[in-house]
Amino acid sequence: MDLREQGLPGANHAMRAAHRDGLTRIDLDHDLHSETSNASVLPQEIVYQLQLDGAGRNYLFGYRCVIRITPDVAAPQDLQRMHIERFTLEDGLPALEFNRGSSLRDDQGRIWANSIEGAVLYDPAAELAPPTPRQLRLLSAQIEGRDQPLFDGVARDANANNVVFEFALLSYQRDHLTRYRTETHALDVEVATRMRALANANAKLQRASLTDPPTELWNRRYFDLELPRESGRALQRALAGEKHADMAPVLLDLDHFKSINDRYGQLVGDAALLKLAVRLLAVMCRSDLASRWGGETFLIVFRDAHFDAAAMLKKRRLAVVSDQPLIGPYHRIDVTCSIGWAMFPLRCDQAQALSMQQVRALADEAAYRATDNGHNGAYAALPDGSVTQWQRSGGGVAIISPVLPILPTS
Repeated sequence: MDLREQGLPGANHAMRAAHRDGLTRIDLDHDLHSETSNASVLPQEIVYQLQLDGAGRNYLFGYRCVIRITPDVAAPQDLQRMHIERFTLEDGLPALEFNRGSSLRDDQGRIWANSIEGAVLYDPAAELAPPTPRQLRLLSAQIEGRDQPLFDGVARDANANNVVFEFALLSYQRDHLTRYRTETHALDVEVATRMRALANANAKLQRASLTDPPTELWNRRYFDLELPRESGRALQRALAGEKHADMAPVLLDLDHFKSINDRYGQLVGDAALLKLAVRLLAVMCRSDLASRWGGETFLIVFRDAHFDAAAMLKKRRLAVVSDQPLIGPYHRIDVTCSIGWAMFPLRCDQAQALSMQQVRALADEAAYRATDNGHNGAYAALPDGSVTQWQRSGGGVAIISPVLPILPTS
């Protein structure tokens, strides 16, 4: 049972009582005269919750629907003349049974009620205004029994006593459902728009998590995810006997980078890394991968490579870094680089002997040798364990004694 006081003393002061048999109005101005709605007016057996809005309308929450009662202006005390509206699942209710807790009206005039599927909120201030009554539309008029339409200026026979009119009234039985479905469609569009925006934002976040901010190249995490797939494809192609299907991991170290940071500051150092990244991308194929591996080290992976072409590419990398200084707003910096590289698979006759991680470690060892032997050079790790050096100064070729693991020949 639920009780709500309505009106003020001397001005339709009454108590509304919701109970198992419906709704009862108790007149507080006239000796507590009571009147209970009959089944023809309020065909609902049980009312669990009762609430009033600011306009004096009653909301009854039962177990089959929500009923809104609007008292008649001329006779607000007459329950038999009330205007009845029913709201169901089609109107947006999550459930039809309201036997959980009680209802309330907040300080904004909104109605809250507790259903078996959770709380329900209705805001009378957001209620749509009643639609404008639709006009009757005349479609045609003709003399009865004759195929003779009537129009302005037509002469009618004296014996034509009857005229047939065809008309239409554009209306709907439940306009509020149409408005509800329209609002739901608009909500679906809004949700879809926000979902697309969220997907785009997530895509940007994912790319940001795989990108190095100073250089805008891929970062080490991206290569950790991508290299196993790429090396797996290259290995399968090598085992199938394809030519020039190898990969070449290349480690490139910017020489004396710490001195650049110490002398000019970290911002200049970051600018130098960015300019170097731009130069490298300019001489790379679109299928190649480039990343900042860490600090002043870059990792470049060439696809569909072979040894001779890879050797020439390494010389080009040395030239593109060293031939022109890095010029900033206030600084001109001469830079060189040290390169170490290897082929994957390292040996065609034993394609599965070393993994991509092991070959990359060999390239890293070769880059260390280039740095340790005067910088500004490129070293390649060869299958027989040697390291071959190309130096820009002098242009000669020198073979360094074996320092890398030697693979078996059989």
